[in-house]
Amino acid sequence: MARQKQKPCDHRSANCCMKHRIMHAAILLMAEKGLEKTSVQDIVNAVHATKPLLYYYFKNKEDLCQQIIAESMAAMNERMGQTGTDKKRAASFLSHMMADDLDCFRKNPEVSAVIMKGIFASGDPSFISFMENIRHIKFDAVKKALMRTAKRGDLPAATVDDITHIVSALTLYFIAHAHHEPYLDAKFVERTARMLIAGANSVHGEAK
Repeated sequence: MARQKQKPCDHRSANCCMKHRIMHAAILLMAEKGLEKTSVQDIVNAVHATKPLLYYYFKNKEDLCQQIIAESMAAMNERMGQTGTDKKRAASFLSHMMADDLDCFRKNPEVSAVIMKGIFASGDPSFISFMENIRHIKFDAVKKALMRTAKRGDLPAATVDDITHIVSALTLYFIAHAHHEPYLDAKFVERTARMLIAGANSVHGEAK
């Protein structure tokens, strides 16, 4: 029997579909215990389900974790696309994008915890490879957006790679500190974006 396509739903909804109930339970457990210490049995116990039911939706625990992060990244990339660069200058685009990242991590602390524990604690090669693919997806999306602003003369095209690397590092910083550092607010993000663009233009000017 062919599987029906699952409609997206709120993980916290009482009427949420079983697949997303499993995903939400896994997020909470993995955020608390880490990826390797969370078993499939722990997850099914949390939702009062069975292992066969979990395996109907997911190949294994790694597949479940990958779908959790893929869903979060897809939503983040969609929001980044909505931010757009058609009418925004480079600093404004970066500011809005990073503020959205920060807001997302603050609203989803469990996902943030899973990502951090996955990056620094997981020894599973397939998960490490998946996280690397996610990093490249985000990197390429930011780079393409900045290249569009560079074509308008907002910043030197030669600096786009460097800025994208810095933004990628800031994303990890936001994940790690979004819930602990009160100075990480919209003004902080705006200042950081302006400094990045001003620094890029200054360094490029000195290199000429």
